[in-house]
Amino acid sequence: MKKGRRQSTAFRPKQFFPPRSLALLGLLFLSAFFILLLRLHSLLDEESSTTPSVPWTERIMHNHASSSPQRIPKAENFADGFVKPSEHYVVDPEDIWESADSNPTWLKQYFQWHKETLGSLNTTQSLQKQQEWWKRQRLLILECHETSAHCGGLADRLSAMPFLILLAARSQRLILIYWGRPAALEEFLLPPVGGMDWRIPKSMQSQILSNGRFASVQEDLVQLSKSRSVAILHCLFQAHDHGALYFNSQPQVSDGSFEQVTRGIWRVLFTPSPPVATRILQVLQKANLQPGKYVAAHLRALYAVETRDPEQVRYWTENAVRCASNLPTDSSSTMRQKSTPSILFAADNRAASLLAERYGIAQGVHVVRRKTKEEPLHLDKTLDWKDRDPRDFDDAFVDLYLLALANCVAYGMGGYGKFASFLSRNLTCGMQHHAAIGITPCEMATNVNNEENRIESSGVEVGATIFISPMPARKDGVTNVLSIA
Repeated sequence: MKKGRRQSTAFRPKQFFPPRSLALLGLLFLSAFFILLLRLHSLLDEESSTTPSVPWTERIMHNHASSSPQRIPKAENFADGFVKPSEHYVVDPEDIWESADSNPTWLKQYFQWHKETLGSLNTTQSLQKQQEWWKRQRLLILECHETSAHCGGLADRLSAMPFLILLAARSQRLILIYWGRPAALEEFLLPPVGGMDWRIPKSMQSQILSNGRFASVQEDLVQLSKSRSVAILHCLFQAHDHGALYFNSQPQVSDGSFEQVTRGIWRVLFTPSPPVATRILQVLQKANLQPGKYVAAHLRALYAVETRDPEQVRYWTENAVRCASNLPTDSSSTMRQKSTPSILFAADNRAASLLAERYGIAQGVHVVRRKTKEEPLHLDKTLDWKDRDPRDFDDAFVDLYLLALANCVAYGMGGYGKFASFLSRNLTCGMQHHAAIGITPCEMATNVNNEENRIESSGVEVGATIFISPMPARKDGVTNVLSIA
């Protein structure tokens, strides 16, 4: 008898489900998983949109270089249209924005709407009625609170105004400004007569500053500003471009770039406080400088450092003077003037300013520096700011105006000098003589020492004023409180 083939005794698992059934079960499992995720995301959004307002001290703050942005509440957003005044609004030709042709239509209409909205507040009513009025408004607050760890320098804080006003105009928000560090902004700048009033009444500061949402990242600001569920939006926005790339990418603002509207916005929002204006005029008078008839150079000798090699500072300083010597003083002409103009030199370091003056003397160039006994204070880097008089910080504002009153500005690293160039009378002729990657070498203008053709300036007359007067105090408690009357 033949022996049959011995069958294997190895264990073979029994197939309970055919392959098609396994595939179907897998699809069902994935579907259930995604449904669960969607439901969880919806619950989180609902929680976020109903998050109660929190005081400033409980907010988590971060700057543009910090970690992940905040989660944005799910809410119905505004369209990308701009606010306009009502049909009953009466145009006042004395308002600054009405005579500024450089301001695009949407920007003028926002200023009109802002004025009309604030004008609807009845300041003769009781404090409770006024509080109720403010609760009905949508606000965008640009602020540097007393408890803020860092707020940045002057350019960091105010350069982004075109971007922020764009967000406010598209989301029906009154834009207001509050500074607590190193002092109230009203110590240095005030809204001009015929300008936009950005002040917060003292009686309302506690209510307004202790409620709302906070954002410092551009994406958060854009989304939160549109959210109908966020009535008060606080911001401390700092970015390398101050929101210019976003602003210029919006098709609705094609009639004026970020750079082109900066000066017009500044004129509508700010005029120097009396102490600052007095110091600016003193410098112009002593140096025989007339606004628009000189050029300027700015140098950040101590950008991102505490000290710098003196020889390097000297090299940068002399190159800045040479670059400025080639700038025109006549904004209506594309040709170089016959003689070297007066050069206003400003820096974050007294030694650099003194070097510039001495270099000018050696080269036969009229270099003007603001003579001070102490180093200029940085708004954000002065550790003992609480113990200082607000007047100690005037230098940052005085220098900014002296640079901006020039026809053209040669600027270096950082945003301060570039900001001054945007505020100057001739945006197109500004140049950067020094960037993080190196300097732009310049030769001294060939018309130096041409005394018979040298541009002479009689300067600003003593007692003259070149600034618009500040707005008076408002009846709702907004005052122009200054440490020196």
